[in-house]
Amino acid sequence: DDPLKLGGLGLKKKDKIPPPDYEASNKEISVPPKGFNEYKFYEIDGPTKEDMWVIGTNLKSTNLPTVHHQMLIITQKPLSYYRAQIGDRRDESLVDEDSDGGIPAWDLHQMRSDNYGNDKFIRIQLMGLGMPQPSFFGNAWSNRLGFYIPKGSHVILETHYHGTGKPEKEISTVGFYLYKGPTPPIHINSGRVSFTNYIEVPPGGRDVKAVGDPVVLEQESGLLALGLHMHMRGNNAKYIATYPDGKEEIIASHVFFNYTTSTARGIVFSDKKIFPAGTNIRIECYYDNTSANPFNPDPNKVIGWGQTIDRSEMCMGYLWTYPTGKNKTSQP
Repeated sequence: DDPLKLGGLGLKKKDKIPPPDYEASNKEISVPPKGFNEYKFYEIDGPTKEDMWVIGTNLKSTNLPTVHHQMLIITQKPLSYYRAQIGDRRDESLVDEDSDGGIPAWDLHQMRSDNYGNDKFIRIQLMGLGMPQPSFFGNAWSNRLGFYIPKGSHVILETHYHGTGKPEKEISTVGFYLYKGPTPPIHINSGRVSFTNYIEVPPGGRDVKAVGDPVVLEQESGLLALGLHMHMRGNNAKYIATYPDGKEEIIASHVFFNYTTSTARGIVFSDKKIFPAGTNIRIECYYDNTSANPFNPDPNKVIGWGQTIDRSEMCMGYLWTYPTGKNKTSQP
């Protein structure tokens, strides 16, 4: 099937893709030679002036080699609110200098804790290494999938910058393709994350496991895609569904996790996968802290949970779902 047509634009492959209906950019960012250890967050628009149904995105970067991956976060409060909530809890030893206006990764955890389970807290994967642009959300079983962004929302760009060995400049521009048909799409729920902060990988440890807290699907849901986030000791991971009758199923696996690409790409389902209400889905992450891991900068360290990609680890499994039962609604 033609992904552009399925995305709701009604285009054929030979047709020229039109420009996005909406665009917003960050200011020019100075990226140091070694990049940033932490992710950066920039509010690029808000409050938005109208309701929007987003069925596709397009991301343009003026310096693509500096960008490992990017996410778009939609919240109902400005980024400054989350920074104020963090206050003295920030560990300044782990925070890069914020003179560029960026806000470090602690703010993401405050946003997540404030919005866990909230359908209006939206995370959209914009770009990873090898991810095509533009990207549309429609798939082979529904051309009416999208993100509902209500008027007054705040658009926040999350960026993981790579270092290239020399000082660099970068500007990102985010574009939205909007649905204009008579029947609103079905809202994709992207605020669900299976994660844990309890990680301890000993020196030389191999196949050390961390288990994320399960995500509970309150209603019958289709699974559109899964995302994964680990750091340099990440080796493999699997997603496990526990059904209401107690049976378990491995629904997807990252058999060989590659830090430079796997975090960005995720898994998109080509077959229709429906889960009954009450299903739990969890992520299990496995780590390799040995010298056999080509990305491991130091196999002699004890690795716990943290923000820095070379000194700590994470275990996060993102779920993009949409309602399929009789009680499904377009708006969250």
